[in-house]
Amino acid sequence: MAERSILLAEAPVEVRALADPAAVMPDARVFIGPLLRFVQALGYPSNASYQTIKSNLVTMGCLARLRRGTGRVDAVWLLVAEPTIERWGRHIERPGNVRRLLQVKAEHHARLAMFLRDLPSIAPTLAEELRLAGCRTVADVLTYLRALPTMRLVGLGPGACLRFCGRTEHTCGAEQAGPQPVQPHPEARLVK
Repeated sequence: MAERSILLAEAPVEVRALADPAAVMPDARVFIGPLLRFVQALGYPSNASYQTIKSNLVTMGCLARLRRGTGRVDAVWLLVAEPTIERWGRHIERPGNVRRLLQVKAEHHARLAMFLRDLPSIAPTLAEELRLAGCRTVADVLTYLRALPTMRLVGLGPGACLRFCGRTEHTCGAEQAGPQPVQPHPEARLVK
């Protein structure tokens, strides 16, 4: 969709007037035209698929309608944010998957607690490094660990996975344990 959109600043005056300048980023993009035809061109022929995709993107905060299209006037959609797995999980994820995600999160926290408790015997070099860095609280240790390179965390074992403590990736190899996101169509990216 980003490839078929234009910068709001380069859009016609009547389109620019639709957006609130205080709420829109300078590099904001707009899609002008029938969204239904665009979704159908991606291989989703039914109106139900279009409605689901559109409502999911709006719910996730990725898309905002600035003007409804009619037979004579094109619709205008503001591309607000890129649809990500994190947005999907926060806004659209199904309850069964949310329960599983909460279970995985609890398992990670328990493993991390054991890792921190046993750190001096598991990784004495890291324990000394933390002491020399002045880490005195669990928060200090977590802050220090978050700054480590991913490969170092992987080397410390699954207990050092900080996926639910401020890092974006799993370092324990448990990516497949969480909910499986729906894979978007390759051309369905909204914002670069």
